Amino acid sequence: MPLLSNQGTRDDDTQVNTSQAKWDARAMYDAGPKHWAKDSTFAPIFADRSYAHLKLVFTEFEEMADTDIEKVLGKDLHGDVGHLLESLAKFAKHKDTYFAELLHKSMKGHLGTNHKALIRTVVSRCEKDMVPIKERFQEQYHKSLGSALEAETSGHYRNILLALTGCHDELRKHDPAHIA
Repeated sequence: MPLLSNQGTRDDDTQVNTSQAKWDARAMYDAGPKHWAKDSTFAPIFADRSYAHLKLVFTEFEEMADTDIEKVLGKDLHGDVGHLLESLAKFAKHKDTYFAELLHKSMKGHLGTNHKALIRTVVSRCEKDMVPIKERFQEQYHKSLGSALEAETSGHYRNILLALTGCHDELRKHDPAHIA
């Protein structure tokens, strides 16, 4: 894949140029996903455009292609580049869902909890947007994030995670002195 951006220049503007987003979506649609990773024309779209812009680009693309961008990426791009662009699309389209999935994946599986991934996700989101992530977790997995943390962790580690995520009801069960 061509060097995406060596400056960390992603635009963080929430205002989106609708005509530019439509142009980007049309260029992506016309080229097809197999060219997205090879053609340097697409690097600025993925690396430099704001997430609000990407969200609109992906919406426009989905209308043209009549399918989800993630399905296109999963079908046509494989390996690390496919995973990277699929993650970028998930994040741009539904940030709360993206982080709810990361939390869920970190606590499930036959090898047990991936504590590094769990800690990284909780610490990176606890002061930003944990409330909507918890709501999405509940909707998607039909259990609260607090109950999942309670089942997968223990002791002071569990209590700190519960406090960081704002899961006060579960925290009070294990630390009655905790007052929300």
